[in-house]
Amino acid sequence: MKNLYYKLAFSGIKGNKKTYLPYILASVGVIAMYYIIAYLAGSSFIASFTGGKQIQIYLGMGVNILEVFSVIFLFYTHSFLIRRRKQEFGLYNILGLSRRDIAIVMFVETTSLALLTIGIGLLSGILLSKIAELALMALIEAPQSYGINLSPNAIMDTIVLFLSINAIVYCKTLFDIHHTKTVNLLHSDSYGEKAPKANWLIAIIGLVILIVAYAIALSIKDPILAITLFFFAVVLVIIATFLLFTAGSVTLCRLLQKNKKYYYKTNHFVSVSSMAFRMKRNGAGLATICILSTMVLVTITFTTCMYTGLENGIRNRFPRNIMLDIYAENSKDLETIESAVRPEMDNILTRFGDAQSNLLDFQCVAFSGVKDGNNLTFLAMNDMASLDKAYDIYILPISDYNEMSDEPITLKNNEAAVWVSNGTPMTGEVNIEGGITVDVIKQIEDFSENDISTSSFMPSIYFFVNEFEPIVTALQTADQAEETPMGIVVHWFYGMDYAGDEMQSSLCAALSETISQNDLVTQNAVLFSGDCAADSRENFKALYGGAFYLGVILGTMFMVAAVMIIYYKQLTEGYEDKARFAIMQKVGMTAKEIRKSINSQILTVFFLPLVTAGIHLCFAFPLLEKILAMFNIVDHNLLIMVTGITFLVFTLFYIIVYKLTSRTYYRIVTDMQTGN
Repeated sequence: MKNLYYKLAFSGIKGNKKTYLPYILASVGVIAMYYIIAYLAGSSFIASFTGGKQIQIYLGMGVNILEVFSVIFLFYTHSFLIRRRKQEFGLYNILGLSRRDIAIVMFVETTSLALLTIGIGLLSGILLSKIAELALMALIEAPQSYGINLSPNAIMDTIVLFLSINAIVYCKTLFDIHHTKTVNLLHSDSYGEKAPKANWLIAIIGLVILIVAYAIALSIKDPILAITLFFFAVVLVIIATFLLFTAGSVTLCRLLQKNKKYYYKTNHFVSVSSMAFRMKRNGAGLATICILSTMVLVTITFTTCMYTGLENGIRNRFPRNIMLDIYAENSKDLETIESAVRPEMDNILTRFGDAQSNLLDFQCVAFSGVKDGNNLTFLAMNDMASLDKAYDIYILPISDYNEMSDEPITLKNNEAAVWVSNGTPMTGEVNIEGGITVDVIKQIEDFSENDISTSSFMPSIYFFVNEFEPIVTALQTADQAEETPMGIVVHWFYGMDYAGDEMQSSLCAALSETISQNDLVTQNAVLFSGDCAADSRENFKALYGGAFYLGVILGTMFMVAAVMIIYYKQLTEGYEDKARFAIMQKVGMTAKEIRKSINSQILTVFFLPLVTAGIHLCFAFPLLEKILAMFNIVDHNLLIMVTGITFLVFTLFYIIVYKLTSRTYYRIVTDMQTGN
C-alpha cells in the first residue's frame, strides 16, 4: 500500500506536468530570492561599509514583504493545481481509495514538492547570493568582496518559512477534499459556478471606495501625511478593485449581452456567454492581476526615480557643495564672530586655490510657521492638523540679498521683499507673530538656488527686510512666551561649490576645524555645523541604490506572480471551455471562428487589468511625487518620464504574455481536432 501512495503521488505530478512544472519553477525562484534577501539583510560585510546599515533596513523590509508575498502567492497558485486534480481524486474515491488514503497521497506529494523546491531553491539562492551581493556593491559603487559565505540564520529562516507554507497548503487541500462530495470531485472539471447576476450595489460601493482613495491621493499636500495615508489609500484601492472586477465585470457582461449588435456575432456570442457563466471567479483573478500590475508599476517607478535622481537629490540637500552654518542668540554676537573667523577662512580658501565658485553668504532668522492668508504664526510642535499650511520662514537683511544679486533693492523700514518656493504670491500687509508687520512691495522672481530649506518637506518663504535686528528681538520675545519655545537664533550660512570630491572634503574639513577652534566660538558656546556633498554621497548612494535594488527584486517578484496567475487562469479556463467549444465545433463553428471567439474573450477582459493599473498609477502620481520630495527628489519632469517609460515597457511585456497565454488557451480548446 505504501508503494501505491508513492506511485499515485508521483504519477499525479507527472501526469499534470503542464501545471506543476511552472509551479515548481516559481517556487524555486521565490525561495532562492527569499534566501538572497535574508542573507544580504544579515550580512556583516554589507553592514561594515558606509551606508550599509541603511541598505539592510530596506532589505529587512523586503524580507517581511517577501514573507507575506510568498504565503499568498504559493497558496493562491497551488489552488489552481488542486482544482485540476479534484476529478482525479473523485476517481480514486470511486475505485476504492478512502479520503484518508487520498490525504496520504497528497501528503507524499506535498512533502516531495516541498523538499524538491526548498532544496533546489536554497542551493540556487546560495550560488546566486554572491552574484546578488556583487550587483548590489556595483550599484552603489561600494568595495567588493569575492569570498562566498553562508548564512545559517537565513538558511534556517528559509526552511521554516516554506515548510510552514507547504503545511498550510496541505491543510487547505485536505479541507477542500473532505468537504466536497465525491460526485462533485468527479465532475469538478465541468462543475462551475452559477452565472451570477449583475450586482449594481456592490459595483457602486466599489466605485465609491475607489473615488475616496483617489480623492485622498489628489488632496494631500503634506509629504509626511502622504506617507501616513499612502498605505490606507492602497488598501482602499485593493478593496475597490476586487469589488469592481467581481461585481462590475459581471455587470459588463450583462450589458454586452443586451447589446444585440455586439452579442449576436459568432466571435462574441460564445466568449461573452462563457465569461458571464463564471465571471465571479474570473473577476477575482483579473483583480489580482490588476493589483500585482499596479504594484510592479508603482514600485519600479518610485525606486527608479530615486536612483536616477541621485545627483538631483544631493544637490537639493546641499544648495552648495560645502555648507557651513554658524548660529548664535543675536546678530551682534554673530557679526563679531564672523569678523573674527572670516580672515582665517579667506586664508584657507586662498591656500586651496580658486576652484571655489557660486558663493552663498547671508545671515537670517528662521522658524516654522503656519500661513493663514497674510498672517504667519509659530507652528506648534505637535500641531499635525496645520501641516498642510506650514512653511519654513526665513527673514534676511536686504543688504545680504543685495550682495548676492545683480539687481539691488532699496526698502524702507516697514517694507519687505518676498520669495515663496511654491510660487504662491504674497502681497500687501503681512502680520508675523510677535507683533511684526511688514508691507510686501516686491516679489523676488527666483531665489531657489539659494534656498537652504531644500531638505525640508515644507515649502519656504523668504522675507528680505531693512530692519533685521528689531525683528529678531520681537520673534525671540514672542517665542519665549510660548509653552514650548522653538529657541529662535540667528544663522550665518556660508557655502560654495568646489570641484572634486576629495578636495571638496578636505576644504570642508579645514574650514570646519578653523571655525570650531576659534576662541570666540568656544568661549561663547556658539553652535556650528559643517557638511559637504562629497562626504554624504556614499550615504546617498546607499539610500537610493538600496531602494532601487529592492524595488527591482520586488517588482520582478510581483511580475512573476502576475504571469503565473495569468498562465494558470488561461490554462484552467481553457480546460473548462474545451467542452463548450467542442460542442460549437460540432454544430458548425470553424477553427477560424473559434480563434476569433477566443481573441474576443481574451481581449474583452485581458487588458482591463492593464488599463485599470495605468489609471491607478496616474492617481498615485501626486502621492509618489510628495513622498519622493521627502528623499530630496523634486524633479517633476523626471517622475513623468520614468512613469511613462515604466508603463510602456510593462505594456510591451504584458502584450507578450498575452500572446503566449492565448496560444496555450487556443491549443487546449482546439486539441480535439488532432485527437489529443
